[in-house]
Amino acid sequence: MSAPIPPPPPELVELMEPPFPPQRAFGYDPEKWLKWLGDIPGATDAINSLPDAVDRYIIRQAVSDLENDNLSGAFIAVMIWGHGTVGYGPYRTLQVLSDNFRDGKKLSDAVVGKLQDSITVAREQGSVAGFSHLNNGGKLRGLGPSFFTKWLYYITATGPQGEDGAAPILDDEVIDWINDNAGEQLKYKRTPSYGRYLDLVTAWGAPYDLSPVDIEERIFRIIRDDGAE
Repeated sequence: MSAPIPPPPPELVELMEPPFPPQRAFGYDPEKWLKWLGDIPGATDAINSLPDAVDRYIIRQAVSDLENDNLSGAFIAVMIWGHGTVGYGPYRTLQVLSDNFRDGKKLSDAVVGKLQDSITVAREQGSVAGFSHLNNGGKLRGLGPSFFTKWLYYITATGPQGEDGAAPILDDEVIDWINDNAGEQLKYKRTPSYGRYLDLVTAWGAPYDLSPVDIEERIFRIIRDDGAE
């Protein structure tokens, strides 16, 4: 029997009622991304297709546009958003796509296959199954849950689940916030903890007609204060 769902923390409840401004777009350095990833097929097209400042919704559209014909480009777009202004983002993304530089800086066919498999699993079996896959048999070297749940969000938000059924992002900041404010004991890299997290944000959002991702966004707003100005 699962543990009872605690009430949402008061700070989160304050953000449940509209209006809720979207994420503020942020700039990044496309030249640095092109420098590191320019030899990856599709990377240049993907990077050049993005505006100078990106937010969650711009990247969701980019993934939708790219995923069928340029899967590595779709992944790069997600990583640009996921790394924000952190300078090592391009290197880390190349590390993942090259399978930890197994054949130098070349795109790994095995990695592309795993990315495609992750889409199939997440869309056909659901968010928890998608997390389990990326955390175990479909794991990509150099891509931990903080970033693979960002990929998981976008590939479900652009799939048949749509935004309302998409997988919410779970990184160590969110885990710490929930543990500190809701009395939970979520653990990093644990599929049962992701399942529990999904139960929490689903239950917290239901009375307000908010999706799990809606709640996740509000938690990030508390942590990062990244609302549109």
